[in-house]
Amino acid sequence: MSDLEKELIDLGNSLREVVSTRPDSKSKFLVVGMGADGTATHQLDKICDEHILNFIRERDLPLNLISEESGFTDFGYEESLMVDPLDGTYNAEHGIPFYSFSGAVVRKDLSSARIAIVSDLAREVNYHAVKGKGAFANGKPIHVSKEPVGCALGGLGRAGHDHVSPILRGGWRIRSLGCASMELCLVAAGSADIMAYVGDFNSLRNIDVAGGVLILREAGGVVLDGEFLDFNMGLDVRERKSVIGASTREVAEALR
Repeated sequence: MSDLEKELIDLGNSLREVVSTRPDSKSKFLVVGMGADGTATHQLDKICDEHILNFIRERDLPLNLISEESGFTDFGYEESLMVDPLDGTYNAEHGIPFYSFSGAVVRKDLSSARIAIVSDLAREVNYHAVKGKGAFANGKPIHVSKEPVGCALGGLGRAGHDHVSPILRGGWRIRSLGCASMELCLVAAGSADIMAYVGDFNSLRNIDVAGGVLILREAGGVVLDGEFLDFNMGLDVRERKSVIGASTREVAEALR
């Protein structure tokens, strides 16, 4: 394991401690500003974002930072760490144990990611991947399921879409868990067959999936966009796109 991989895992572990030791008070629900992506920044989001900035400075990591909250922080390097400091903020605020820190080391777009990290902040699990070297959970290799497990994940909520109909008709068990980075990792680990956020009101930001995309691909899965093309996004945190992550392309094609 490279030094940078270890540093990113350390970052995830330190964020787990930061979130778990926050006092249970109404202050964690406060909206304290607007993030660089144009969505509300809650107190917990800000705390995690500041912790990441301080971690990069203190460890002198050779990375710029691209964050949902603070946008682009230029430290003068060619690579950047694109992060969602706290994916699943609503879950974290309301005691639902499904939220994460997600990040990827990128150059020009998500396809250039070479290292990814998704830290399950409610459990002591760190998913990570290195391009061309596989995906791991707490250091042990993970792979997509070789046989369908009958479970679909994704955004169903307020925004129905035609692509959801095949899922509903297909007899799959459906779970909408509210943390896209972790849902991608569940497909990567073989716990689900597919995750899908499709349509204008269900599309995701690059920071939501930056870590999970590489992890799922390195675990043997596929990640496609709403046109069923290989998924990619730029580095502007305001960008949104439909995402389909699946164990195989055949599984993904079931949404057509």
